[in-house]
Amino acid sequence: KLGGATAEIMCGLLSFEADRRAVNITINSIGTELTRDDRRKLYSNFGLLYPYGHEELAVCEDVDQ
Repeated sequence: KLGGATAEIMCGLLSFEADRRAVNITINSIGTELTRDDRRKLYSNFGLLYPYGHEELAVCEDVDQ
């Protein structure tokens, strides 16, 4: 049976992993031909950054933003 402590721990871990990947996608796509819309399609649909943080990351044009 799923749920309980396993669900609590995995939810946090998966949210962190989704956010980490969104940041990595953003950093690795800066300076490439990938458009903002293409970048948005690569982001997951969960995590603490979803959806507002993903919108901010999608428009970044350099690492300092």
